[in-house]
Parts: sequence; C-alpha cells; structure tokens
Amino acid sequence: MSKIGFAGDVFLGQRHWTYQRGISSQIDNGADILSAELAEKLSDLDYFVGNLETPILDEKPDNPMEFCYASSRKILEKFLASISNPILSVANNHILDHGMDGYQQTLKVLGDSDVVVIGSKTLLPDDPFVYLDGQPENTIAIGAFCDFERTGLRANKVIWEFERELILSSIKNAKKKSQATILYLHWGREYLGRPSANQVEAMREFSEAGADLIVGHHPHVRHAVYSTGKSVFASSLGNFIFDQYLSERTRKGNLLLVDCERQNFAAEVLDIYIPRKLPVKITNARKVLTTSQPTIRMYSENLHRFFASVMTQVFRTLARIDLILHLFPNMEEKTRCMLYWSSRRKRI
Repeated sequence: MSKIGFAGDVFLGQRHWTYQRGISSQIDNGADILSAELAEKLSDLDYFVGNLETPILDEKPDNPMEFCYASSRKILEKFLASISNPILSVANNHILDHGMDGYQQTLKVLGDSDVVVIGSKTLLPDDPFVYLDGQPENTIAIGAFCDFERTGLRANKVIWEFERELILSSIKNAKKKSQATILYLHWGREYLGRPSANQVEAMREFSEAGADLIVGHHPHVRHAVYSTGKSVFASSLGNFIFDQYLSERTRKGNLLLVDCERQNFAAEVLDIYIPRKLPVKITNARKVLTTSQPTIRMYSENLHRFFASVMTQVFRTLARIDLILHLFPNMEEKTRCMLYWSSRRKRI
C-alpha cells in the first residue's frame, strides 16, 4: 500500500506586486517554507504530488524584476528537503512564463533533483501517465493535463493538453497496466468555489472510464472533496504555497493524503493556511473518505459559505424593505418597490 499526498498550486517565486516580500524573497531570507507539523506529514509519505506553477531557472536575469514568476535551484532544493519522492506537474499555464528556454531549464533542474515530472510531452511523448511502484499488483498510474482554454495558455506541443477523448482513452490504457489510476488536472475557473457543470460531467465520465481519484487545481480556492462510491473527486485543492495574500480564500488550501489499496482508496483531507509570513501551516484534519463509502458531505467551507451568503442577502433585502416601509408608511406599494429596486441598482 502506498501513501500519496496531493497538493494544489505550488508557487516558489514572487510577483511584481509582492517583490521583496513574496515567497522566494522570504525563503532567501531564511524563512522555513513548511511548519514542523506539515513537514513531518510530508516526510512520512511515499510520494508527494504538486503543481509547479513556477519555472525554475539556473540563470537569473540581470534585472531582478525580470526574475518574477520564476524561482531558483536553491529554493527548489529547500522545498524538497522535507519531501519523499516528489512528483511535480508542469502541465499548467505558468510553466512557460520564461519561454521555452525557461521550460528547458526547469526540466533540467527537476531531473537533477530526482523529481518525477508529469504533464510534460517532452519527457512523456507517447503516454501521459507515469507508473509508480513497478509491481503489477501495486502499480499506481498518475497523469497530468492542462485545460488551455480555461487557463488562457497558448496552444503548444510541450505539455499534455486537456482533451476529453484523449484522457478517456489514456485512462483505459493505464487501467490495463495499473491497480489504481489517478488524474491530476489544471482546470476550472479562477476563484470559483465549485466545479462547473462541464467539470462535473467530465469527472463522471473519467470515473466511468476507470479513474479512481481525480484531483484538480488552478482556481486558487478549494472545492468540496467527496466520494461517489467508485471514485474520489477533489476538483480543486486551492493553493499550497502562493503569495495571493489579499483574500482569505486564496490563503486556504487542502492537502489530500491518500492510502491506495487494491480495492479501496482512503483519503484524509487536511486544511492548510498560508500566512503572509511563512511557514505554511496545518489548521485542521478532517474525517477520512473512502471509495467504498459514497458520501455527499462537503469537507470544505464552500457549502457553508454559500448558504451564509444567501442568508446575508435575504436579511439585507428584508432590512431595506422594512426601512422603506417605516419611512414611507403611506406610499403606494408600487412606488415603494420602484424606490427599493432603484436604490438596489445604485448599490450594485
């Protein structure tokens, strides 16, 4: 049995508006990337899977500002220090931020650091899946794909694209060679706290084709994690390491710890928090999900947030109506309604 940890977006650089206080600057200044508790969790895993949203450059540009949206070999090595058998995906919309040269440098540094790379057509030209463990009865297949249309990446031939028919056929092929089949997808709409109808339909199709676990990233906010009784769906784990500090939603993510057995998956969901000053911390550990026990319980805040926002709008609407009725008790109902909706439009 293998224990695999799945994280969302891993950004080891900094952006122009976080220059000298972003992730890479904090690490260069000696900050620990992960808390002791989180580092211990990761060190106990057989494999760790993350989405590398930062090109890793050996050659820094002369202008420090041009080094934004990139990271260095030194920072990558510090990140990997607490991780056993890292697997990083390059199938995302930022891996070409420094062009093909930056992409080739990234692959070289990852190879030198003994990182298993997924999502790269350069390294995996024929089969998008990598196969772990080697033993036929224990082999785990993991494939990474990027939805260009939804992430704004120009079409290219160096990473595996999200094409539904391609993925379905790849799942069926991987299923013949492995005991468990896992999809790792860069997809969805940024900052949307739930999967779209198309994503839900795609996950159902992938599950029917044989995918045991479907893990997503790119929205930068976490979605619900649930089991259908056949597969575990985690359409977005949110951020794992990122300098999106302006919203609490983008500073919260999930770490999915999966025990892979022959007939069953057990997935534990950990809540993580990214403070303005590193390290990244674990804030909560939640109940384990299994493929043998279907559930629609949502192990995230999204459902609670949705109902809270609905009730807030209801109470605000009632309060406005009550105020208008109180101030203008003799006004005709039609006029009061027109006044209410006029004030509502101005507020919007």
